[in-house]
Amino acid sequence: MWQKKHDFLLYSSDIQFFPEQESLWIISNVESYNLEFNGESIAISNETLITELNPTNGNLLSVTPTDHNLKYLYAADMEIRDSKLYLYGAFFRAMQPSVSFGSFTVTTTKSTDTYYYGHEGYLTKYNVREAKFEWAKLLTSVPDVGPLRIGVNGTIFLNTGKDGVNTPKYLSKFSASGDLIWSLKSEAFIHDYIDITLSKAEDVFVTGWASNGGIASFGNLYFTYNNQVGFLAKVANEATALSSLSINPGILSPTFQPHIQQYSSLIDQSVTAITITPVASDPSSIIQINDILTTSGQVSQPIGLAMGNNIITVTVTATDGSENIYILNIIRGNTPPILSDIGSISATEGMEVTFTASAFDSQSSQLLSYSLIAAPTGASIHPTSGVFSWWPNEVQGGGTYTFSVRVTDNGNPQMFDQKEVSVTVAEVNSTPTLTPIENISITCGGSLNFTIIAKDEDLPTQQLVYSLKEPAPNGATVETNTGNFSWKPSMSQLGNHFITVRVSDSGSPVVYHETSFSIVVKAIDKPKPLGTWTNDLVFNSTETFTVASDDPLISYTWSLPTGFLLEEGQNTNSIIVKAVTGTANGNIVLAARGECGEVEELIHKITALKADANVIISGTEHEFSGESKSVTIATDPPNLSVEVLYNDKKEPPHAAGTYNVVASVVDNNYKGSNHAEMVIRAVITDTQEEDNKFITWPNPTSGMVMFEFNSEEAINFVLSDLIGRTLVAEKFSKSHVLDLSNYSKGSYILTYILPNNKRGIIKLFKY
Repeated sequence: MWQKKHDFLLYSSDIQFFPEQESLWIISNVESYNLEFNGESIAISNETLITELNPTNGNLLSVTPTDHNLKYLYAADMEIRDSKLYLYGAFFRAMQPSVSFGSFTVTTTKSTDTYYYGHEGYLTKYNVREAKFEWAKLLTSVPDVGPLRIGVNGTIFLNTGKDGVNTPKYLSKFSASGDLIWSLKSEAFIHDYIDITLSKAEDVFVTGWASNGGIASFGNLYFTYNNQVGFLAKVANEATALSSLSINPGILSPTFQPHIQQYSSLIDQSVTAITITPVASDPSSIIQINDILTTSGQVSQPIGLAMGNNIITVTVTATDGSENIYILNIIRGNTPPILSDIGSISATEGMEVTFTASAFDSQSSQLLSYSLIAAPTGASIHPTSGVFSWWPNEVQGGGTYTFSVRVTDNGNPQMFDQKEVSVTVAEVNSTPTLTPIENISITCGGSLNFTIIAKDEDLPTQQLVYSLKEPAPNGATVETNTGNFSWKPSMSQLGNHFITVRVSDSGSPVVYHETSFSIVVKAIDKPKPLGTWTNDLVFNSTETFTVASDDPLISYTWSLPTGFLLEEGQNTNSIIVKAVTGTANGNIVLAARGECGEVEELIHKITALKADANVIISGTEHEFSGESKSVTIATDPPNLSVEVLYNDKKEPPHAAGTYNVVASVVDNNYKGSNHAEMVIRAVITDTQEEDNKFITWPNPTSGMVMFEFNSEEAINFVLSDLIGRTLVAEKFSKSHVLDLSNYSKGSYILTYILPNNKRGIIKLFKY
């Protein structure tokens, strides 16, 4: 056991044991130090030292010659193989345009005054026996920390790791002279927790870790992860790898890469055989396809295919006996159609989104149909033409909609291809709309109140603001938030007013809509009778008179002529009038007064009429006595004054005969009349003998009347009508024929005078 203090080893990077010389080799970085070695004082400033130490006691055996000038370097890792020291590191600070490794110069691509950390590195080979560099290479755009391993024939494997999360990492292979053979890119292996080791067949095993979550890759491998996670990867020796692999006909999936071992390909069912062309990375490797030896770069013999899955192995064997197997699954059957990419689309709400999906099927005889997967509401695609149509509505504005378009063939089995489509729908601020307002008429002094109605289709709901466009009538207002309109016009505002209402939204930009209407302010209308007003009103009856308006803004005053009584309704638009006499007339006058003081009159002429009364006539049968005879009169209502005329004369008659009686009411409030026949019959005395009777026949008669009287003496007779007018006056003895054919139908009075001066009356009837 021993412990040795060396200040120049303060920033040591790596240590390796050199068994051939049984010495330790150490890489260290020195900022400023004076080193005493073999009697020589060596001043060191910002330099990288390659030092050899005695493993027995830790004493310094050798130091990199000072003329090497290894300044501003940062050593990462080294390996010693066959007296050669392979060193990988990075420029620590680009304080000068170039760095020398003995006779080799590495020139930086960075400016001399820029501090950067690990964006350019170097790889160099140092001959420890001869204390000289054999070559030095600049590695641009690679991170600055990572392990280095030496493979067969001096090949160099380098894994770079540390340079931040967003900087790519690489696993690279260099030739013994420092030339790059291949490099695999990694997106997630970071920080110092990374290492590699080699198998005898030069398979590379890599460890590392990633943080923060995301997508990690290493060469052709991709996977997702969350938070921090570690990885282990294997990269096969290229001596057992193919540099290319193809089939005919067909395409491998995924695209061939040397380090991907499994592939598949869908071949049309009409294909019965394929050929394979493999190319080895190492020409000395042996290739077998399904255990049949195949020459690298040459087309294989046809390989028969059955329907369905066909597994084909391609085995690559290196000269050291290590091998790598590629597995191909050739699927013979219906091949899927290929749908062209559609991509992302920008759209606007309320406007149609349309495109035509197109697809290709190698089997041209098959029919293709299109469909949508998880499409937004309202979207459709024509199944045969592939024409897509969608009218994004208001609810769908301002969103991004991702869905898939699928094309399916009619093969057996059916195959399909689908592509993702993303449609971003821009929000459009829709203009609010006002419900049209009908023109309005209002009486002066009245109050106008109503709510203006508007709607806005935008979602989320916007705040609507109502206003009146100037010029607006004085006193007219609208509430900005509710749209409540109010106005009470005055007398000075009589006439027509044109008003424009505006509603604005709260969108960006603000948009608005306007609508206009008119308000006519008028004085009160002239009162108009409701229904037909009567001009005549019967005594003691009532009638209702109503005007068409019952506007509370109007006051009514009624006046009536003498003889009429207003029973109900003064100061309203409807009254009840009663006639209190039967002999009056005049005008009903209505004065309507408006709120603003204006007055309109309505005049209606009215006449009071007498009421009907009933006249009852009795006592119409009398016998002749030589005295005057009259009828008896009664009235309903009772006790009315009545005038009676007998054959148009007021004096009651006394002569025998038939009299036309007319009885008429004489009253200021009632009217009525009646008529009757009053008969005064002549009386023949008992002194007339039976055989001297005056006989008339036929009676009634239609024409001729025979008179007979059993006497030789002459008889005088007079024929008169009912009102006493004499029609015939003649004499006859014994018999006489009187012709009434030319007389009117009715009753007639026949008066005869006997020889003894006695009179008789007979009533004749002509029909």
